[in-house]
Amino acid sequence: MRAKTTGFGLTNIDTDEGERYQVMDVGGMRSERKKWNRHLAENNQENNTIIFCVSLCGFDETLREKADANCMLEALKVWESVLNWKAHKESNIILVFTKPDLLREKLSKSTFTSESSAFKDNPAAKKCVDVSSTIDFIKGEFLSKVKGDRHISVEIVNTLNESDTSNLSQKIVKSLKK
Repeated sequence: MRAKTTGFGLTNIDTDEGERYQVMDVGGMRSERKKWNRHLAENNQENNTIIFCVSLCGFDETLREKADANCMLEALKVWESVLNWKAHKESNIILVFTKPDLLREKLSKSTFTSESSAFKDNPAAKKCVDVSSTIDFIKGEFLSKVKGDRHISVEIVNTLNESDTSNLSQKIVKSLKK
């Protein structure tokens, strides 16, 4: 199930060491994206980490606001634009792939290159025969947009799994300390 994200919110994260970090959550819909730079500029105490989330099961889904636009291809476009933000060239980036459980469920009923897939015409995608190879392919598509030697941390998280969520939180805090 997809939840519509609009607006923007700030959340404080307190660590066991007594440190406090502020996390900004921006809505991902097209109409929300033009507000991102304003929010980032207004709240720029030190935007040193960007957490970019991608749903692994979006390869055959369309945008709510544009029925002929594929979610995964749209995420790739947004990802590329985030990588090119001049104000955040030095920011740490954590690329988080979510919903591996839903990807597994989808692949049990259909193929990654089905007619509705964003990658139906991509010859390399034909090699995706299981969840692992599909995740590797998607990860490769995103990482291929990174220019130069910029380091990107990549995480695959099932947010319904408390251990995954806790491990991700620890990695985020570690990234913030850099």
